Amino acid sequence: MPRRILAILLSIASITWGPSTPAEASPATRSAADTHYDAAAELYAREDYAGAASEFAVAYALAPRVDTLFAWAQAERLAGNYEEALELYERLLAGELSAAQREAIETLRFQVRGELVIAPAEPASEPEPTEPPPTEPATVDDGSTTSARRGGGLIGLGTGLTVLAGGLVISGAVLDRRVSAARTYMDFEAAFDPKTSRGRGAVGLYASGGVLAAAGVAMLVMGVIRLKRSKRPPVAPIALVPALGRDHVGVALTIGGWK
Repeated sequence: MPRRILAILLSIASITWGPSTPAEASPATRSAADTHYDAAAELYAREDYAGAASEFAVAYALAPRVDTLFAWAQAERLAGNYEEALELYERLLAGELSAAQREAIETLRFQVRGELVIAPAEPASEPEPTEPPPTEPATVDDGSTTSARRGGGLIGLGTGLTVLAGGLVISGAVLDRRVSAARTYMDFEAAFDPKTSRGRGAVGLYASGGVLAAAGVAMLVMGVIRLKRSKRPPVAPIALVPALGRDHVGVALTIGGWK
């Protein structure tokens, strides 16, 4: 894999990263550092972040370059080694950075500190599957067929909106993951939105997903209510009608056509 360079190169000559600078390394040492960097990039692309961190560490020891240090910190964080990643971010912030670079690295450092204070949750044990009790098939009166179909349509529409909302939320999460998985500052700057501190466009997708999810739930509730109402027995009409007879005149109370 070809080696990727930072979008804005930091001034290495003005930053002390180790006992030696890249300019002092011999051609053979720089070649060995490039070999380890390329091996780390391959492991990083395969999401073997622990292996990539080890290779980045060797590459940085041979030729201490800023882009190697940034990639090393990212690999340690994605591998779950938050204390090591935090130390590397601190080393980056100790150097001379532009305002945009400092903001990006401070954002990553803040995320790592948040991971350190969150205790890992134990995976919940899955309940053993149980067979549902047999149920009798439900019967629907002929008069409620239209209402039942309407309720089923609303349920389908609500479910569809909810699934669509889930897709938008997942899309937003993918955009956020591009920020978290950035290996170079160039990748991070392209994916990071400083106004929202999230991936570019992720907030809009999350908001749209929330609105659609709410609409889907509302449709689902309406469908269930209409479906239940369609199964209720009809209420007999009650009315007062005139009653005329040979020996009386008045009104009579009728219920469902019966006096």
